[in-house]
Amino acid sequence: MAIDPPTLLARLLLALAIGAAFGIDRSLQGEAAGMRTYALVAFGSALLTAVLSYGFSGFARQSSVQLDPGRVVSQIVVGIGFLGGGAIVVQGGIRRGVTTAAGIWLMAGIGIAAGLGMYAATFIAGALGLFVLVPLRFIEERYFRHAPAWCSSGCSRAPACLTMCCAWRKRRAWMCVPRASATTRASMLSSWS
Repeated sequence: MAIDPPTLLARLLLALAIGAAFGIDRSLQGEAAGMRTYALVAFGSALLTAVLSYGFSGFARQSSVQLDPGRVVSQIVVGIGFLGGGAIVVQGGIRRGVTTAAGIWLMAGIGIAAGLGMYAATFIAGALGLFVLVPLRFIEERYFRHAPAWCSSGCSRAPACLTMCCAWRKRRAWMCVPRASATTRASMLSSWS
């Protein structure tokens, strides 16, 4: 059971394209793992799956050899988990990179599906993953992200190096502005929501 070159090329290009589409979103969000990283993870997963599932078909004809594509998949998942774990960073008690790690893990799954020729699963997972990254980000930022309590309480518990009142700004970043009156702070918070 071998795979012909046009089919292999189609599977690899599909994984590469979906990985690049995810990576564009992450690059626009200023994440370190962007278009190239996501494209390479999906492409590499598809390549490894295809090569290890179809490349050793000549050995499968021998009675003493047993091929198990599930082992390939499990090793890809473990390796990508290690890569994703390195994307998570804690700075000042704030975790960053969790979405990036989850996206890298999803890219591996999409690459595996593409490498096995599961086109419907590849497209559906890609579409749902992009839905999670793009529209759900706007919903989350609009309705679920709020400024921490220390900001509205005059920065009394803010780190000593910050002597400013901070307000929530787009892209999940803190934009610090000079200390202002409560009325000014309230109007800034409402205009940035």
